[in-house]
Amino acid sequence: MAYELGFNIIHSDADVVWFRDPLPFFLSRLSGPAHIMISVDALSTHNNKGELDVEYNSSPYTNINTGIYFIRQWPGGLAFFDEVWLPMQDKHIGHDQDGFNWVVRGRWFREDIERMAFIPEDTSLRVFYAAFSNSTAVAFLPPSMFGNTYTYVNVRLWEKLEHPLYAVHWVWGGRTMESKRQDMRDAMKFHDQPEYYTSPYLLTFDLKQMRMPQDYNSWQGTEEMIRFHVAAANYQLQQAYYAFAAALILNRTLVIPRFLCYCSKNWYQTQQCRINEETVTTFPFVCSLSQLLRSKRLQQGLELNGNTEYSGHKVYIREYSFLENPKVPDLIKAPHVAIITCDPTNCCCRRSRPPGATAVASLWQHPCGMAS
Repeated sequence: MAYELGFNIIHSDADVVWFRDPLPFFLSRLSGPAHIMISVDALSTHNNKGELDVEYNSSPYTNINTGIYFIRQWPGGLAFFDEVWLPMQDKHIGHDQDGFNWVVRGRWFREDIERMAFIPEDTSLRVFYAAFSNSTAVAFLPPSMFGNTYTYVNVRLWEKLEHPLYAVHWVWGGRTMESKRQDMRDAMKFHDQPEYYTSPYLLTFDLKQMRMPQDYNSWQGTEEMIRFHVAAANYQLQQAYYAFAAALILNRTLVIPRFLCYCSKNWYQTQQCRINEETVTTFPFVCSLSQLLRSKRLQQGLELNGNTEYSGHKVYIREYSFLENPKVPDLIKAPHVAIITCDPTNCCCRRSRPPGATAVASLWQHPCGMAS
């Protein structure tokens, strides 16, 4: 394998997107105490603002996620693979992530495992030693710099801590392939075919928001926060319903707006609408699509059943960042027609049509009336 040939190893799952080159970060730590640096299933970090290092709280209490890891060359490296890691695969522990948690965390992973990881007294090392190889030092990659869907979409953790964002592993979000793909598109990191950016006739629409209570981010009642979030989500989705109807009639592709979320949707425990006791999320945040709608269903296109005058029309979507994407030609971005629904006798509703073609139609929210 490559490690036997003297290479340092960077592993990346297929659902990881790299935002910048990680080599400067990894190579600067070749002489450090950590032999393995690996990502975790954590939604917060103990590193301080502006602190660019491996996780301060690298300990076996935290679940390891093998989506991203770096293994450097060290004298005991081959022995770790040959005598510890590879033989474990014959024990049918599970997938590679379960196996790595078993080998490294030991009893901290499962109570029936005899061995335990060793935690050194010197916490400045930011490492602990693997349960089945007490000479192998393991450090964690901070989720602010090597993030997941939650830390990227909900928390914006790297921004708040002024950390460089190297990668996002699209877990801790929607579980389907389509929802992960949509998250990548929102981030303008998914590689679609050229016709995705050049072919559609588009429809956009403005979205009104409910007024959020000024002290909402300090509320303590989870149920009360969920009720407000559901009301705010329904308020937005009701507007989207009419936009989908207009797109169906016009046979246009609908650009999804920036829906705002006032609570984090996830499968794990929720306190004050934040997951797993993290406290950094500030509401509202821009929702990922799967927090409000079914990404898989939308990517298949929406159409009316039965024989109607709109049979054959199908509504496809584009992500909210579509018109900001440099891959979209200016010919698609610039020309538009604004459609305003209000009393035409009202002087404030008289608006001249912008010059140019009609690649983009906008349902425009005017002070005089509500777009529909």
